[in-house]
Amino acid sequence: MKEYRMSQPKLFEKLIQVFGSISAISGKKILVIRDLEVALMLSVRNAVVYITDDEECAEAFRKNTEAGMGDDDKVFFINNYKTELKELLNDMHFHVAIQNPPYERNLHLKILAEVLKHADKVINISPVRWLQDPFAPYSNRSDYSKFEEDVSKKIETLDIVPAKHASEIFDASFAMNLGIYVCSEQGGYNYRHDDPLINKIVQKIMTSNWLPFSQKKFYQNGCVQLKPFILNIGGVMGGPVCCATYEGQLRTQLSRRDSIFNGGGGGAQSSHFEFDTEEERRNFYDCYCHQFMKWTYSLWKCDNQNRLDKIPYFGDFTHPWDYADFFAWFDLTEAEQERVKREIAEMQAE
Repeated sequence: MKEYRMSQPKLFEKLIQVFGSISAISGKKILVIRDLEVALMLSVRNAVVYITDDEECAEAFRKNTEAGMGDDDKVFFINNYKTELKELLNDMHFHVAIQNPPYERNLHLKILAEVLKHADKVINISPVRWLQDPFAPYSNRSDYSKFEEDVSKKIETLDIVPAKHASEIFDASFAMNLGIYVCSEQGGYNYRHDDPLINKIVQKIMTSNWLPFSQKKFYQNGCVQLKPFILNIGGVMGGPVCCATYEGQLRTQLSRRDSIFNGGGGGAQSSHFEFDTEEERRNFYDCYCHQFMKWTYSLWKCDNQNRLDKIPYFGDFTHPWDYADFFAWFDLTEAEQERVKREIAEMQAE
């Protein structure tokens, strides 16, 4: 696996900010995970333990430190962070740890939780939506719930790096926002979801959403079409739930039909809707392409895949949906309506 190589020294900048000056970063025991440039810079005045799963980076660090950049530094090449990191760190302890861990599923959180046991302070860059998803507190299976004690309560500060800026930092394509976390036992960052409007939106969606219309249920019912006009929605991946054009949406097919009968779960992410008239079908499509809905998607959009229980189901599509309909369905106050309109305008201006 190749390290994501930073074209901008964001972690080093944050380190200087935390300690106050570069001169204050001297004579310390420092752990660096997957950031060769930072490891090399810090090895001059500090005892650095550098851990990577990139053999070329491991060799480059070894050669540079042997050439005189540091005589108290160590490098460890590992293949599997899940099984090797805990044993490797064992009884080690550091003044500070700096890391850009692998972003595979929630591996970055497992690494962060483990490193926090071995460092007074941790500076970390990794995905942040696990902490921001307003639906997460309602599920004990979410990363928000799983890592609340080990990570969330130990965050001191969190700087958000939008996806487009993340792509510039790493000179690679990123579809996710990143966060630069500063963590320690003292914590102090308000990670809780305490926005009344967002919580109101989430709780309403939880009472009526797309989940009952999953592909799995349609096939379990024998694939019997009850109404003349149908619309299939494929696996919901990021962004708006519908195709860019109505004609494209009409061509969408349910996916992985056989997987349902064979015990697989992938196909259950597709949805099947039926309507009495063509007008209703078109109103349904237009509804989920409305600016209000695009604003709603921005609240719950996760890094890769969106869950069907995060998409509201409005039930009645006999008429075109407008702002008044959405505001009424969510029972928004005038102040809340003004906020939504303002945020939509800001979103369109970006």
